[in-house]
Amino acid sequence: MILVTSCKKDFLNTKPLDRAAAEATWSDANLSEMFVTDIYNGVSEGYLQQNSLDNQTDNGLFNFGRQSIMESNISPDNPGDRLGTFEWGNMYKRIRATNVAFRNLATAPFDPGIVDRLKGELYFQRAYYHNQLLRYYGGIPIIKFDYGLDQDYSIARNTYEESVNAIISDLDSSALLLDGKSMPQGRASKAAAMALKSRVLTYAASDLHDMPTAKAKSATINGFSNPELLGYVSGDQNARWVAAKAASKAVIDLGVFGYKLDLAAPETKEDAIANYTNLALSRNGGDKDAIFGKY
Repeated sequence: MILVTSCKKDFLNTKPLDRAAAEATWSDANLSEMFVTDIYNGVSEGYLQQNSLDNQTDNGLFNFGRQSIMESNISPDNPGDRLGTFEWGNMYKRIRATNVAFRNLATAPFDPGIVDRLKGELYFQRAYYHNQLLRYYGGIPIIKFDYGLDQDYSIARNTYEESVNAIISDLDSSALLLDGKSMPQGRASKAAAMALKSRVLTYAASDLHDMPTAKAKSATINGFSNPELLGYVSGDQNARWVAAKAASKAVIDLGVFGYKLDLAAPETKEDAIANYTNLALSRNGGDKDAIFGKY
């Protein structure tokens, strides 16, 4: 006797419960915002990791009691922090995520106002991570699309000047899209984009990145074969300072920062203590001096 049986196997095709599918993410405003929010997890700084950036240099050695975690030997092979703040691949992981989001938000079916706000945050994030890489490594590959599996990955490094220009372009786009939008502390805002632009241009205008000046002061830089990766090999340094000044003035002119700068007389001891506390904890008006916070 031959017994022929069959069974229904559709139940094996289940959706994972710990993540959202791509098609669901980019069709839902809340899920799309969660994706963009996760990209902020690449933002970090020394204090929260208990290692001051001074300890990345020969200025100091940080010891956490049981072991030294900073030994003044930071390099691309030894990022020096557990979160990978300075690590090339970690930054590009975040940059790729912004580019994935840009591609998918171009056809998002939900409120265009939400799409524009998310894009404004993405422009800030992409600029932030590119700038982190620029600060650590000099001119870097500027990536503004998400690579597929069948594409050529052998992209050349952009010059320092090209890198700065690309970062500033993203920050201008961010400020434009976030203009008039009330953003909670810890997320990108028009002011955050403008403030980062000011910082980028101030670094760019400095003697460190004016190659004629830097070469005259450093034999190492003078002997480097690709100075265009370290700074400006031509152009007017004074014009760069003027641009940095204008960017800083634009942030000041927003008129939203400055905690109790209009006091007519010194505060009492008690009020002064309260003021310093509020500034440190970004509360009760002290948050006016927090342009972009990490919680």
